[in-house]
Amino acid sequence: MNEMDTLQRNIYRQLNLELSKKPDEQNKKYIIALSSEIRQNNIHLCQLGLGMPAISKMKEKIEGRKQKILTIANVYQNSHLLPS
Repeated sequence: MNEMDTLQRNIYRQLNLELSKKPDEQNKKYIIALSSEIRQNNIHLCQLGLGMPAISKMKEKIEGRKQKILTIANVYQNSHLLPS
């Protein structure tokens, strides 16, 4: 997420440099491409921001279930041992 944020800042910087030129010196296709890249990065950053809590919660539930399974397996193993 930090890399996406850094990339976004760099693209804004490039866009600002291009827009600070005189109108007849500006590369319109480059401005459009940068604007499109900013839009796509915003979408990805929003998805990451919304997705991170959900992924964290899913990981927490998986770990909880894993611990329950290990506990049950351990109890089962200890209670069903054959006598030596």
